[in-house]
Amino acid sequence: MAARDPVPLCYLVACVSAALVGAGCARPGPPGGGPPDTTPPEVVRTLPADGETHVDPATNIEIEFSEEMNRVSAERALTVAPAVSFRKIRWRGRSLIVEPAGALPDSTTFVVRIGGTARDYHEVAAGTDFSFAFSTGDVVDSGTITGVVTLRGGPVSGATVWACLGKVRPDTLGVLAPCGYAALTSDDGSFRFDHVRAAAEPYALVGFIDRDGDGTYSTQVEPGGVEGGAATIASPGDSVGGLKLAIGVPAPEERE
Repeated sequence: MAARDPVPLCYLVACVSAALVGAGCARPGPPGGGPPDTTPPEVVRTLPADGETHVDPATNIEIEFSEEMNRVSAERALTVAPAVSFRKIRWRGRSLIVEPAGALPDSTTFVVRIGGTARDYHEVAAGTDFSFAFSTGDVVDSGTITGVVTLRGGPVSGATVWACLGKVRPDTLGVLAPCGYAALTSDDGSFRFDHVRAAAEPYALVGFIDRDGDGTYSTQVEPGGVEGGAATIASPGDSVGGLKLAIGVPAPEERE
């Protein structure tokens, strides 16, 4: 077998130098590129702006966050009241963009809310709700409804609550579709509706635990309840507080 040519000394020196640079010459510093992110995300800009009036009914709704978000958690924390059908929800960088399925109703105040469960890319939760309001008419409505949801005497966190004008009835399958204003209860079971429209007819309250996450209340399988005629906002700026909505579980669960 023929002898191999000797490896040039300069080649060996280059290899050793590269290995030292790659493995033995690391600069001191915090592991993983720095300390973990513990700063909650915030909303830094909205379109339309909070309090804006005469908004084009064909507008999209845009929410810009202070940092990259866990997009699924932000979308799940989003509510628009009164309820709006979406054609598409999309992202552009740190901005969540909602495209309504059709023109927004005229002379209507809309409240957009991002719940405190929205998390950033590093899974840090916002912790507190953020909301803003705009109107396709001349004014932003200013009524307020507040209360608490309980189950078996204790507060219910994360329950869905609606404030709906008039009577509320489930369909033939026992399902209630979203109506009116929407909110989620806080850790202490409390809920709040701002910018509620004045009306002669009272608002009914619907509270339930959305177990399947489909945005509807299945009265035969999901814990919940309806309180008709719970609050009347007769004039702009009226406030109704201290409401208590005690929800129950469907009959089959009561027997278990």
